[in-house]
Amino acid sequence: MVYTVPDCLVLKIQEIESHTNKIDTVIYIIYNNLYNNFIIRGKRTDLNESCSFGSYSFECKYIDDVINFLDYTICSYNNVNEILYNYKNLPRNANDITFDFLDNNNDKSNEISGYNNINLCENNLNKTLGIIKNTQNYFN
Repeated sequence: MVYTVPDCLVLKIQEIESHTNKIDTVIYIIYNNLYNNFIIRGKRTDLNESCSFGSYSFECKYIDDVINFLDYTICSYNNVNEILYNYKNLPRNANDITFDFLDNNNDKSNEISGYNNINLCENNLNKTLGIIKNTQNYFN
């Protein structure tokens, strides 16, 4: 039997490539209260048929580390879409929350808020990540 978490905030960030207006990178961020860390799942989009990118998975303790990671991976010339979801079916085991799981299960009906084509702003990210951190998500 797979146990799931009934309500969990997940931030999805889509990097918009400035020259093509296509999504270049998709990143999901979750906070795991059991281990007191952020979970990052991401993938670059295949904008070019000659290159194929795999997904990646990281964890970090502090909001500043998440912001530093995003600052490094998202080009400062590109805008982003920021979407906050309430997932109702996340596996309790954080290792089972893959990029593909998140991407295949994000549902417009679970969207709480979304801001499209905006600059990645450290101050706003800090507030949003604080909201995610202070919601109760239990994984085991």
